[in-house]
Amino acid sequence: MAGPSTRRYIVEKIASLRAQHEKIAADLDAFERVLAVMDADDAAEVETGSPKTVPNAILQLLQETGRPMHYTTILEQLQKRGVVVRGQDPSKNVGAHMSGDPRFVSNGQGFWGLKSWGGNPPNQASGPAEASERRVVPLTSGRAPSKSEIADLIDTSTTDANWDGWIADQERGQSPSAG
Repeated sequence: MAGPSTRRYIVEKIASLRAQHEKIAADLDAFERVLAVMDADDAAEVETGSPKTVPNAILQLLQETGRPMHYTTILEQLQKRGVVVRGQDPSKNVGAHMSGDPRFVSNGQGFWGLKSWGGNPPNQASGPAEASERRVVPLTSGRAPSKSEIADLIDTSTTDANWDGWIADQERGQSPSAG
């Protein structure tokens, strides 16, 4: 039979191992939670370059569509692709990601494009477009578009000679005057 000192040693050893076990279990649980968050972040972002980022996912989306997009449409498309944009207002965070990245340029009224397009997106829509696909004309040097630029946008052959008549017709809700 074992003596009292051996018994005490075994009881103390068991208590010590239980304490170590509880600390290891707590550490294990904490590390598993951190790993789960990291895995969720990895699954939420799309690899479009290195490293994985929301701006790279936006870049890939704009390159694929080939035209400026409204920031809310960009968010919708990212969400369809499984990309999670965090924050209280994810649509505003999409704009924040783009405004802080030199690869993107604001075309005004919430529309964003790629700086590499130089103002001429490769797949610019032609003809009438739905609200989400409207063409955006950036203002250059803070000036308003010229009459010919506006005429190009509205797909009319309006010239300076018949511009005033065209405006009057539009105000009356009539078709453009022949000219």
